Amino acid sequence: MDKELVELFIEEFNELFDQYIENAQKITQSKNPQNELRKLKEITHNLQKSCEILGIDNLRNFFKALETVFSKVSFKSNKRISSLFDQSLGIGFFKFQEIAKRISAGNALHDIEVLVDVENLYQNAESSNL
Repeated sequence: MDKELVELFIEEFNELFDQYIENAQKITQSKNPQNELRKLKEITHNLQKSCEILGIDNLRNFFKALETVFSKVSFKSNKRISSLFDQSLGIGFFKFQEIAKRISAGNALHDIEVLVDVENLYQNAESSNL
């Protein structure tokens, strides 16, 4: 892939990632969490496509698992959604920031070890009923 194209997608990835963090942090305080979740799903889908174009399969699978988790989220209990985001996604954000830093530095296109724990976390969440 052309170096300029890779840089463009990395820039897009970083912008989407910033939006992702912002929306995910808003979701537990929002009066309309369903709307925030919809935005989060759209951003997640776009991040998934960016990773596919960049050829980062593990990260693409991670976003796909997130999208599955988000599709199962229910807002019947604010305490439950708050707990989900504080525990599971809080861990994800930390790992996520690490991979975003590596990607923006151009060091992570094939070094995705940092996501293994998070990917397992979401595969477990994907198989359970939220």
